[in-house]
Amino acid sequence: MIIRIAYYPDPVKSRTPGYPKQDVANVLKLDPTLSLRRIDNLDDLSTDNYDVVLFPGGFAPNTLEELGDDGEAKIKAFVNAGGGFVGICAGAYLGSNWGWGLIDAELPYINRWARGKTDSCILDLKNVTPSGAEFNARKKIICRYANGPLLVCGTGVQPLATFMSELRGKKNKYPSEMSGTAAIAMGKCGKGTVVLQSPHLESSSDVYVQSLFLGMFRCAAGLTETTSTLTPETTTPETREILETSTPGPGDCACMEAVIDDKEAMPPASNKLPLTNCLVCLESDGYSVAGQPHVTSVNAALPIVFTAPHGLQVYRQYESGKRGLHFRERWSTEIAVKLAVAAGKRKAAALPSSFVVWNYKTAKRKDPNNLDPNYLLDDEQTISPFSSGLKHFRRLPGPRFHVDVHGKKDRKHNLNLDVGLEPMHAEWPIKDQTKGLSATVGQAFETFFKGRKTETFRSRAQGASGRMPFGVETSPRLHGYWGEDTVKTVSHQSVLDGMPALQLEIPYTMRSKLVSDDEFFAGWSEALLSAIDAWLQTVGEDAGAVEAEEQDKSTAMGCPVRLDEATCLAMLDDLKAMDLRQIGREKMI
Repeated sequence: MIIRIAYYPDPVKSRTPGYPKQDVANVLKLDPTLSLRRIDNLDDLSTDNYDVVLFPGGFAPNTLEELGDDGEAKIKAFVNAGGGFVGICAGAYLGSNWGWGLIDAELPYINRWARGKTDSCILDLKNVTPSGAEFNARKKIICRYANGPLLVCGTGVQPLATFMSELRGKKNKYPSEMSGTAAIAMGKCGKGTVVLQSPHLESSSDVYVQSLFLGMFRCAAGLTETTSTLTPETTTPETREILETSTPGPGDCACMEAVIDDKEAMPPASNKLPLTNCLVCLESDGYSVAGQPHVTSVNAALPIVFTAPHGLQVYRQYESGKRGLHFRERWSTEIAVKLAVAAGKRKAAALPSSFVVWNYKTAKRKDPNNLDPNYLLDDEQTISPFSSGLKHFRRLPGPRFHVDVHGKKDRKHNLNLDVGLEPMHAEWPIKDQTKGLSATVGQAFETFFKGRKTETFRSRAQGASGRMPFGVETSPRLHGYWGEDTVKTVSHQSVLDGMPALQLEIPYTMRSKLVSDDEFFAGWSEALLSAIDAWLQTVGEDAGAVEAEEQDKSTAMGCPVRLDEATCLAMLDDLKAMDLRQIGREKMI
């Protein structure tokens, strides 16, 4: 079934170049069962011609004035007859009691509407389905907000998401009243379903948020009781046919396999991935997913997962409300992927090991939604693809281990590799295991570097003089631990979830050597991987000695893939080309 959507943008702003934005149309294109048609009047608006009418962002009084009483009557007749209504931002004002009163949604703070704009509005999704079955799996999302209404739901109206953010207008002149009010609401109007969305989910690059947005139209069309589960049970035959006749790319989309090959093998409801993710997976390169700013490759056969959280310019949200910027750590993504390939080669006929990295092809530059995975509060971890991917990996059978790859600046007096284990020292209950890990990894690198002691390098640090060899430091200042009851690093998150982890801080000159000298990388990676293997064999099942915290149930990792070596090598070639293009264009560490 094709859902026919009538699209009526702001009639005044439509005369302005650049309006309406293409975000709505671009996201709706991801689902071939949704057909969007712009209309400039309501003459043909009937359930014979359309299934849903959409009023997007703009300035609500413009539309009210243009359509008048006659337009209001046509809208109400359409919805009462069974047509759906989706209102975004200005459209949500129109569907509320302030506008046409399609559902009982009050706007008690209408006089304080100019709250401001942000790309980092946080929504709580705990009530996003009537049954609480599907989207409780993703408790929070980040999206754009631009002066949308604060909805207070009345009789027969359900809040699907509430605001967690608090915008108070210029100079914080408004009282704190935004947090806790409904951001998305749903209700019935006659035979039709009305969905009001205050923020702009359509502007998100997060595949999960996009699928939620798409589901609102299925809900408004009366095809599902929930906003969007988009699982095989609720997709149309047309959408299932697209999936079932698709040929997986070189990366073999894991969630596509679950749908196609073994319906009984679908993960439990809390882990279901929106089917829209599969519709956009994979791009021709074999690893990219449109709208997904990261690559999560999962290979359950190998025990190690590698991450590079600073392979992209990312943002930190400080408690003061200010945002911080962390520059890209050059070659950290490349090293993480190379390590995954090396780990696979050590096992006969094995695919590369698991990894989670940013995707420079699909990630938006300077996007505040790209939160620093190494600086997250507990609530923020639910919307981080790195946190979600690590939790998914941790729950696979057998001992698991996490290596977090970072880059640091060269030091004036040494070019040491930092092996950070402070989260293990602070949280791991079996202290001798942590000491053993530190000694094993430290000794392996020390032996490797001593074998190359005649090889010296110049530090890039200001004031450094002469040449120096590489070395290793197992009690470094950059150790991966911010402290208790505060933000968590990626390695700290893993340790708290019962997975041993270490953080590698690699000086710039060593990183340069690792990506340019295959013989050096082979020896360096073997030192690391053999040390981890030896430690895992010693501790055995005790590698999960910490009892995992309650499962986050987030599906922020989007669409996981299982990449083969050839695809990873092609990805490395793409990363090399990207890196060369960015020289002089962005700051990096």
